[in-house]
Amino acid sequence: MKHLKKVVLAILAVTLAVGAGGCGNAQEAEVSDSVVKATSDLVTIDPEIMQAYGILRQQCARSRGFDVPVDYSTIPMLQGYADVGGIFRSEQEAVSLGYSMQTMDQVEGDFSEEDFEKTLGAEDRKRYEHEVIGDISDEKSFFGSCAAQAYAALFGSYEKSNEVLNTFNEMANEQTRTSLDDGEVRKAITDVYAPCMTKAGYPLRGLKAGELAGERFGRYRAWNEPPNAEEQAMARQDYACQSEAGIMERIDMAMERNAGAWMAANEATLLARYETLEEALGKANQVINGQADFDSLMAP
Repeated sequence: MKHLKKVVLAILAVTLAVGAGGCGNAQEAEVSDSVVKATSDLVTIDPEIMQAYGILRQQCARSRGFDVPVDYSTIPMLQGYADVGGIFRSEQEAVSLGYSMQTMDQVEGDFSEEDFEKTLGAEDRKRYEHEVIGDISDEKSFFGSCAAQAYAALFGSYEKSNEVLNTFNEMANEQTRTSLDDGEVRKAITDVYAPCMTKAGYPLRGLKAGELAGERFGRYRAWNEPPNAEEQAMARQDYACQSEAGIMERIDMAMERNAGAWMAANEATLLARYETLEEALGKANQVINGQADFDSLMAP
């Protein structure tokens, strides 16, 4: 799963970046709350989705004769909401994840999927790369690989997973600017959030709590270890200050201003994708809890 962890964190580094661009004129439009919520969730990757994907991919590999270890550990995620990083979506998320970018890369001594690959001979490695990892340049071959089949198990098909997970890129191409550049969002952060955190003993300018957490706590946690009491207290306060400032609500309004016309024009598509995402999230939790596996999800 080490490969997956690196890939997921790399994806999130892009997904939660504040420089996602776009061009064109302002796109103010009337957009229903349900579409705004659907879009916000679609452009924020759920940790459970990627954790379950890794488990299913490894279970698939085992079904094809590769004795790869199945890693059930939680994947720590950079917290974020829509196209803005540094946002906790709930108090529960804040307390359970903390500032997970400070988490150590991997528990020392773990036998990872990468370690397993090193044990393979030339022929088995070639088969592993073909059947498990897949060659994205060969579409027909890739669709049969465990990499694609794991997504199919969650989303119903690889094509559906691609559509859902590509929503962020599609929205970014339509936005005139990222939500973090919106005046109302900036004002909420500067006038309410930052003073709230500073008053609580966490001096900040902007959404920089993760950086402060790094200075205060360092990389003390193992991969699957929860935050300690001090980090939980800071994250809980962080969420409280974000809520006081109404940052999530202002991000929603900024999204509507920046990409409202696109959301309105693609309402049916976004709602359908959101339904697919919700179904995938339900399956993901079943996989994580051991109530479903690759074979049961792929059974006709």
